Amino acid sequence: MRTELYYILEHPQIAGIQQDTNIYAAVGRLQSLHQQEENPDRAPVHPLKQKIEAVRQHIEHCLANNKVIPSIRELCTAYKIRPKHLHKAHKKLHDKNLSQHISDRRLEESVLLLKSGISVKEVTFILYYHDIPAFSNAFKNKYGVAPSQYQQ
Repeated sequence: MRTELYYILEHPQIAGIQQDTNIYAAVGRLQSLHQQEENPDRAPVHPLKQKIEAVRQHIEHCLANNKVIPSIRELCTAYKIRPKHLHKAHKKLHDKNLSQHISDRRLEESVLLLKSGISVKEVTFILYYHDIPAFSNAFKNKYGVAPSQYQQ
């Protein structure tokens, strides 16, 4: 890092705003390395991909434990990521946005619950749909059949 700073300062063709930007970036990297040396037990900042996977694991945990899946905004706050970045990165990694992933996972879970003999009404409330018609419409749009018919 120091050699990078020396290089920037020794080369006159790098001047003005570009030189300032390069210096600030190099100093920032030096400060980051220094902080890591001072606090080796402190967890490093996770890259975006790891945050996306952590969000997906959180959603799975909520489904497995019959908990409410937090809103996108709440997930963004919890994992310190902007909604736009979350949606864009999730779509890039998994070919669909996070909202669609949540919807799909809820419906996949509903299939398992219906197969186990739980009523449509109970599945609606277990998966925190607003009401039975909302669940039925989502289910029918994805699977082409009403949940009550699927259960039979």
